[in-house]
Amino acid sequence: MNGDAGYALKKLDLAILLLATGRGDVRSRLLNAFHAELAVVQDSDFPDNLRPDWLWIKQCLTRKGPRVREDGTVLMGAVQNTLYTMHNKTGSRISERLIDLKDKLEGYLIDEQKNSLNQPLQLAVRRRRARGS
Repeated sequence: MNGDAGYALKKLDLAILLLATGRGDVRSRLLNAFHAELAVVQDSDFPDNLRPDWLWIKQCLTRKGPRVREDGTVLMGAVQNTLYTMHNKTGSRISERLIDLKDKLEGYLIDEQKNSLNQPLQLAVRRRRARGS
């Protein structure tokens, strides 16, 4: 992972807050959450084991692609075009996956923090054993 999982967690938290408190149906809240918070999150911000969950969410939100005129002018972005025809039930499923991903990422970061705190202790124990103490 080359990105910033902590940053991704903050953005997921804020997006979920918008989903919970925003106005409109789940599709309009997803659109707002995506543009306000999730659009800036990079795939590399997620650890390898959680990246497929993130990619599934992104793929679901951009499935239809942008609506484009014949001259190439974009009439509607990919997320808005996809959500325009999406059923609320599908939007709810995506929202649930966002919450699940946030919980998993939070657990990952807690485990990483525990591991980094234990490393100095483990190193000290190995040094003691190597000296024969």
